[in-house]
Amino acid sequence: MHRLRRTLDTLGLAPFEAMLGTVGIISGAATILGTAPPSIHQGLPAPMVLAWGVILIIGSLLILTGLTLQQLRVEQAGLVLLAATTLIYGAAIIVVQPAAAITPAATYVLFAAACLLRIRVLTQAMAARTLPGSEAD
Repeated sequence: MHRLRRTLDTLGLAPFEAMLGTVGIISGAATILGTAPPSIHQGLPAPMVLAWGVILIIGSLLILTGLTLQQLRVEQAGLVLLAATTLIYGAAIIVVQPAAAITPAATYVLFAAACLLRIRVLTQAMAARTLPGSEAD
């Protein structure tokens, strides 16, 4: 019980990343099990759909692992993969449903932008830790 509480407290420090990671695992698993979003199935060849789902799961697991273990580089690696998969999904939506794509495509492009901004914040945090005289020394 103590470990679960500690994990939840740690994930609560970055709730948006934790929830995106959780959604990524669910979506990636659904894709691998054959229930990918229609835009992904229609916009990508079958092997790419499978790769997209696997990369989504790996990236999401890396984010959650990085958050839980407080390993910034692991979280960054997951965010890179999540940014890539969200950009692919946004592009697939535009290709398959151009007239109705603006809101969902914008949502996924902005999720990717949020991932990239978080990567920048983590990079700055890691750089601050390595400066002589920083609090992390």
